[in-house]
Amino acid sequence: CLPGTRTEILDTIIKWATGSQLPANPPFYLHQLDQHKHVAWLCGVAGSGKSSIAMSVALAAHASGMLGAYYRFSTVNQAQLNPSTLFSTIACQLASQNRKTEEQLVSIVKNCDRLTQQSTNPLQQLNTFVLPLLNSNNSSTGQPHTIIIIDAVDESGSIGMRQGILQCLAELESKIPHSVRVLVTSRYELDVQDAVHPSLHTAILLMDQIPHDSTEQDIRLYIHHMLDHVITSPNSTRSQEQLTQLALKSEESFQWASTA
Repeated sequence: CLPGTRTEILDTIIKWATGSQLPANPPFYLHQLDQHKHVAWLCGVAGSGKSSIAMSVALAAHASGMLGAYYRFSTVNQAQLNPSTLFSTIACQLASQNRKTEEQLVSIVKNCDRLTQQSTNPLQQLNTFVLPLLNSNNSSTGQPHTIIIIDAVDESGSIGMRQGILQCLAELESKIPHSVRVLVTSRYELDVQDAVHPSLHTAILLMDQIPHDSTEQDIRLYIHHMLDHVITSPNSTRSQEQLTQLALKSEESFQWASTA
């Protein structure tokens, strides 16, 4: 995220993910988030800034040494980034954190039969490769948090293709240790709504509940940051008011503002 934008939601998610103290009186759209939650779903329409928030959280987690894995689905690269590679990739990223975890994953793979090693089933990958690593490295309450970020689940494929990973992600809360945090972003599609519900260990954060004035101000900052050089150039015929009008026309979409 551009510095100064989405500060409230970004700061709160980072504090939740890293186990820091959360605000005593959070705004309505963040009230579900507390340190008893293991999983947080950040949902919103295309262009609302979900991926930028996810990347900012990933950078903060990496800086603090807590980033376990980051995976972003993409419609332009579904051949490689799809449900069949999600948990195997996360397992490899977790294993790269230290020699002990790497050796553990090697041992797991060696002890699997050929069919399990080559499985593209998300649930089998999760149970065989990812959960043993998480439970082994985060069993002690003194361990720092491990943060896993899965971005743009709605871009993982068709409704049928993503059914398996939605089932896995919906069940994660009961399978991962308390010291692990999982941030998932997605559009709030019907299949997501059917699969994931607010619960004791899962929070759902809806971007469309962010106050309109806050989003408009963030987009205005973004547009001025990107186009201020146009206004200040000697031969410019543009004005600050025109940039403000551009922000208003974006209708709360960072993607529209970026394209425009």
